[in-house]
Amino acid sequence: MLAYCVGAEAVSQDWASSSIFFNSCCGLCASVGKAAYSPSEASNEVEFYGKCSIFVPISYDSIWGRSMQRLFEKSLYAVKEENLRLATQRVQALSEPELLVPSLQARLDTIADEFTLQVARLRPDERRGKRRVEQRESSDYGRHQVVEVSLIDVTIPFVGDPKSLMIAPSRCHVIERPAIANSNSIVVSLVDDENLDRNVDDFVMRVNENLDNLRSEMDSLRNEIKTEIQTIADRRLALVKAQKERDSKRSFPIE
Repeated sequence: MLAYCVGAEAVSQDWASSSIFFNSCCGLCASVGKAAYSPSEASNEVEFYGKCSIFVPISYDSIWGRSMQRLFEKSLYAVKEENLRLATQRVQALSEPELLVPSLQARLDTIADEFTLQVARLRPDERRGKRRVEQRESSDYGRHQVVEVSLIDVTIPFVGDPKSLMIAPSRCHVIERPAIANSNSIVVSLVDDENLDRNVDDFVMRVNENLDNLRSEMDSLRNEIKTEIQTIADRRLALVKAQKERDSKRSFPIE
């Protein structure tokens, strides 16, 4: 949770309890802030600008005209089931000559790899920021006005499959702040203040822990896929060899 008061020397946050603490300039921030804060806000963030009574709900929906997404919201179970289904279909579709080649095992390994996501690895040391200003509507005791909010769009490069940033591992931090996952970078918008570095580090830490957990589960998925497709390939290969054995004893050739 974030909150700001003009004249305040410091603002602190308590992520666990979602409480807001103010070192206020006028003594009103705490009472006005608590009254104004609503945990039902879409982004779970509030900001105060100008007078302590000005309440600005922050909801970052887009950057540079592109829609933002919440990371790690897709079901891991659904991904596992779909990838296992597609991998088994691929092996079931192998032709008889493909089953009989000496390199069948290498082919099965390739299929297992294909249907196991290469989980992204962030490169936080290469991050960079771009400042921009947005106009936001605010409410001051029923009076609506527009205030300017200074934001930093932080780009964090990564290597790996961007789809992995959308899949929630079994143990997962909820990343409340929306972001854009490009093919090789994440872009997240943060308020331009003295807490910027800390907030970026916190974001990176949570995303990294989720990716580490997902990576472990993808390793397990690869083993599961490999076991399943090996069983299917062995069964099909045994049937093909048995058929060839029978055909070899026929009095006429069978194509």
